[in-house]
Amino acid sequence: MYTGTEKRLFGQSFSPEAITAKQFINKHYYNNIGELSSYQPVTLCNFIKQLPRNRMIHLDRGWSHLSELLAVLDHFPNQQQQFVIKIKPKAEQIATLRQHRIKYMTVVIVNHDSELQYILNHLTDEINIIGIELVAANLSDSHVQLDVIRHIKALGLTVMINTLTLNTTTSLFGTLDDDNAILASPENIWQEVMINYQPNMINTDWAPLLSQYRRQLGH
Repeated sequence: MYTGTEKRLFGQSFSPEAITAKQFINKHYYNNIGELSSYQPVTLCNFIKQLPRNRMIHLDRGWSHLSELLAVLDHFPNQQQQFVIKIKPKAEQIATLRQHRIKYMTVVIVNHDSELQYILNHLTDEINIIGIELVAANLSDSHVQLDVIRHIKALGLTVMINTLTLNTTTSLFGTLDDDNAILASPENIWQEVMINYQPNMINTDWAPLLSQYRRQLGH
């Protein structure tokens, strides 16, 4: 959940951290026209139990409760290869992963060159960092240049570029975002991302449309 979306999702303002898990999962979602639905939150444990073994789960925005998140994942030793954790390049998060017995696959969100250098200097067998998510409001930033991306990939790391459209004020990868791809031209957005930046993965809210477009290109 994004902080501040509680009223839109549940019809009331509250802090999820101020209530119990039981109180939270007993709430009901509201649909996109503001009407009460029959759907309720699902615990992470129950979600994982229903996760097909040929699928992976990308765990985002759990960094403020990283130790608790790792403890939940530890209950599923036969599914460890299905979990990818996303963190920020913070010393405390690095330390938590280093100290944890099970080395889950981890992707680090990088917004600036200094953050990238910090992570590259902390690559170690004690942390299973498999990739870097590159975020940049300005595409002239040094950490998103093609030679840097090629260097990251040469280190054996996956490069993810985030084209999600969060709102009208937040830019995750310049003007190369999902809204512009869908409403204007995928050739000018997704194709530019694929050709000019050559990521291994694109983080999108429109995976079926991107997949269809890639098939058209013969990717």
